[in-house]
Amino acid sequence: MILLGKQFLRSGELLDVEVHDFVRDLQIIKKEKGVEALVMKICGKSDDVPKDLIVWADEEYPEFCPIRHLLLYVKLSGLKSGYLFPPEWTLPDAATGKSILPYDYDDFLAKMKVLCVEKLGRRSKDNIYSTHILRKTAYLFAIWGVLKVQKVQISEASDVPKLSMAAIMQSARHKAVCNAATYARDSFGLYEWCRRTRLSDENEVSVWQDIHKENSEPFRATTVHCRAYQGELHAVADWYFSVYLGLCYDSTTSLHSYLEVALCAKGT
Repeated sequence: MILLGKQFLRSGELLDVEVHDFVRDLQIIKKEKGVEALVMKICGKSDDVPKDLIVWADEEYPEFCPIRHLLLYVKLSGLKSGYLFPPEWTLPDAATGKSILPYDYDDFLAKMKVLCVEKLGRRSKDNIYSTHILRKTAYLFAIWGVLKVQKVQISEASDVPKLSMAAIMQSARHKAVCNAATYARDSFGLYEWCRRTRLSDENEVSVWQDIHKENSEPFRATTVHCRAYQGELHAVADWYFSVYLGLCYDSTTSLHSYLEVALCAKGT
């Protein structure tokens, strides 16, 4: 869910992701700060060629950090290749760490509906949950993250700088303004509503960071100092778990305990 909401992904795009879609030489990894950024390749229905999307670490609200959760998942699942999210009833091959089946699309949407409706008590229009379920959430995170920096009163969409809105559209891989408007919908008004009601810090989001990357070469050139730590996703997960977090795997330790350590970890 976090990857969907942070990366503007359609559900089907997420389920098609394989481990090798994470680009080895486009990782920001530092001994003192851990894994600050990964890059994943996505090729959706409207993409002419695969697009590189930056996966940023979230230090403001680590509970929404895709990197922390992803690397713990990869480490503890033993996943090394194949589909990133196989069905829960199958495990990666014990010898090779490869998963050969993707998570079923209909099963995924059914479980998302159960989570949203029965667990969280939320409802959507017509109570329909489809492939775009979290792309609207991604727009909300992005727009609120931009408005948070501006700290202005919102009255209309034009209050978000055009350059920021263009960057959001590029990150979402939207070419038409009408498509972006469909997903942005209530984000502006809801931001002002929550600002005035001052509900709580639970309505805060992190400052938004652009995930779109058109030309990889400048990014690749500036990560030369990270080469010693860059590697395949499972190797990065091993390093993060064992070296950066200083953890040792124990089958009796709960996932929640490991996650608590990761959420509290801050780069120096």
